[in-house]
Amino acid sequence: MTGVDARTVRNLDQGETLVPFIQQDVRETDLSGYDVISHLGLLYHMTLEDQLDMFSRIPKGSVTVLETQIYEPHTVTPKGKPRLNAYKQDGYWGALWEEPGNHMPTASWNNETSFWHTPKSLYRMCRQTGFKTVLPVEPKFMSMFASRGYWVLFK
Repeated sequence: MTGVDARTVRNLDQGETLVPFIQQDVRETDLSGYDVISHLGLLYHMTLEDQLDMFSRIPKGSVTVLETQIYEPHTVTPKGKPRLNAYKQDGYWGALWEEPGNHMPTASWNNETSFWHTPKSLYRMCRQTGFKTVLPVEPKFMSMFASRGYWVLFK
């Protein structure tokens, strides 16, 4: 098991964990050689282009656990409404999430907006990038901004 985190400061005390970490931008990480890849709270902070690139680089035969925000307009909270704008790009439907002043080294640094998929758009991206099976884990849950959920993906 290997953790990838671009931040220099993590919530885990490195002296207490048995999981080795690589300090690196996930957009530059070689994903080959891993049987299980976990994307928790990462996807919705990336541009659509970076999402497509990352999912395309996940190796065949692997399992991916995905946890992400989803754009379903009826679930957007008052706190989320000012930062979400419905958006369509290259046949993908969802919303742009405003990332104002995000100067922390996270998945969304150097981009002012990130892309949140609708459920249908998320399935489309998974299929387009080679996933054979996309299983939702029910029920979805709510963040302070909108609906959120887990999926298990098989390539």
